[in-house]
Formats: sequence, structure tokens, C-alpha cells
Amino acid sequence: MPPRAIIVMLLAAIALPAPAEGNDPSCTGAPSMARLDIPRPADQWVRVTCGVIGHMLAPPPGWAWTLPGTTTPVVLPAQGFVPIYAMLGHQAHFAEIDVEELEGEQLSEAAARIAMPAERALRLTARTNGSSAYTVLFMESDEDGPAAYWCPSPDCAIANAFEIKATR
Repeated sequence: MPPRAIIVMLLAAIALPAPAEGNDPSCTGAPSMARLDIPRPADQWVRVTCGVIGHMLAPPPGWAWTLPGTTTPVVLPAQGFVPIYAMLGHQAHFAEIDVEELEGEQLSEAAARIAMPAERALRLTARTNGSSAYTVLFMESDEDGPAAYWCPSPDCAIANAFEIKATR
């Protein structure tokens, strides 16, 4: 298994405590400079949620992000991927979130990275108030449904793919 997939699995076990254990999907008390809204149309696939380790990109209600072929959840923390998570709360948040619809050659290149035919694709770029940034490519195929992958750097890899599954 690729190292990044292992990190995501470990993170998922740590970063998704039950609501009673510290997650607050409403992000009550977040600083005014924290971006909590996701631009349309990406808001159908992603939201910002807040927890004890900081703000996270996560699936909206009714959806789950999982490692391919598993039920292991995936989230992307504003704190970045670190060996030990600090309990930063609102101190780790997203400063900018932008969305771009991909077409033509950009759409073809994004789909080719995870060998999935895609009729639609969105690129979400999220920069944190620290040194982390994510690019997440959300793709949808009429035949295969939705999928995505994230890029912690300019090097996007299939090892960072995740499935988007309906839970309702």
C-alpha cells in the first residue's frame, strides 16, 4: 500500500471522532477570516467541518469519502498531514477556497490520472492559514458516478484517490 494511503487511513481514524467527542459541523466560534463556505457547484461534494484538530475538508451530509474499495473514511485537515496532531481547534483553518470547472484538455488530463472516464470535473484549491494547501479534483462520470483525488503538492497521484459514496 502506498505511504500516503496509509497516512490517510491513520488520519481518518484520528480525525473523525463522534460529534460528542469534539467535531462541530457548524464551526461555531470560528475566526472571521476562516473560510467556511464552499463555492458552488463543489458544495455538493465537500464541506468544511471543525474539530479538535482544526478545520477539515470533509464530505457533506449524505455522502462519504472512502479509500477505494474500503469503508475507511477520508478527510483533509487544515493542519496538514503531520505525525502527531495538535489539538488546535479553530487555530488551523482554511484561508482561501476556490473552485474551477475543468473542460477540454484539463478535464481529460484529470480523468486520466485515475483512469476514470469523466464528463464533469471540478478543481478545488484550499489554502490554509498555515503552510498547507490542497488541490482536490472532483470528477463525475455518467457511468461510474463520482470520485476524487487530492494533491498535497503539484504531484498528483492515483495513490491519493478516494471514492465518493452516497450514504442516504
